[in-house]
Amino acid sequence: MKIWHAMAYLCFASFMVACGSNSSNDGEAETVTFQEEEPLDEALKEKVVAALDILPTPIEIVSHVRDAADGYNPALVNNPESSRNYLTTNFRKAVNLGVYMADLGYACLYTQAQPAMDFVRASKRVAVDMGLLDVFDPNIVKRFEDNLENRDSLINLLYESYYYTDDYLNKNERTRTAAIIMAGAWIEGMHIAASVAANHQDDESFNDLAKRVGDQKLTLNAIVEVLELISNDEEMATLVEQMKKLQTTFEAVEISDESVTEEIDLANLEDISQLTDMVLQSDLDRVNISGEALMAINQELASMRNYLITNS
Repeated sequence: MKIWHAMAYLCFASFMVACGSNSSNDGEAETVTFQEEEPLDEALKEKVVAALDILPTPIEIVSHVRDAADGYNPALVNNPESSRNYLTTNFRKAVNLGVYMADLGYACLYTQAQPAMDFVRASKRVAVDMGLLDVFDPNIVKRFEDNLENRDSLINLLYESYYYTDDYLNKNERTRTAAIIMAGAWIEGMHIAASVAANHQDDESFNDLAKRVGDQKLTLNAIVEVLELISNDEEMATLVEQMKKLQTTFEAVEISDESVTEEIDLANLEDISQLTDMVLQSDLDRVNISGEALMAINQELASMRNYLITNS
């Protein structure tokens, strides 16, 4: 499994881990009201899981926002108080839990302790309704709270938590839920990254971030394919339609098929991390995204994201 695929569920896991603590703080009853998910047939489930396993995630994209030296911007995230509005359908809960997943990752990357805890509490409301509260080791809860100011330790905890989440979702026939969470997280992460890149087009230090947004063109195609496979109601159909509109906008992005990794002189490398950086940079060099295309993608993402957090 690719490391950045794991990161999506790691952040989702951190939602659930932290949600298990201080459960009485917001005074809300923890009543599980989630609707049973209709299991996918085995062949379809295997196809969806295989597709999810190779998808990059919004956490990687958001991490590059930090790499671009931009500060934490609270205007880019969803209001934690809005979580009370999402406790209706399975789709609405799952897609907005994905949104909060990306927001929590964004806050954690900047060690924003209070916003992180606000997203934790918001996710608690959604998680309880989804029946996902009891799947984590309680010992991780205190460790998460103790490390809110330590970014590296927090990321390590996210890795550890991933295995709980991944195992639970697969064993409990909730593959469709996992895919919807992934879609919501990807949309929010892309919204954050594209907004930052679009607002700094005159700053060359943000060029790589713009290219990373454009590089998600192929990921978007894969997500649409997965969502079409599992679409079974009007809410899912609407999301697929919106994602296809985004696909049309991404057509302006050009990604070369040429691989430049063969040009790397391995004999001159000092360590494996240098090779990784060079390969990642060579991938970016294949991406051609104009300022106009970036603005159009940003606008389409904002429109889709705003629909999900207000009307989904």
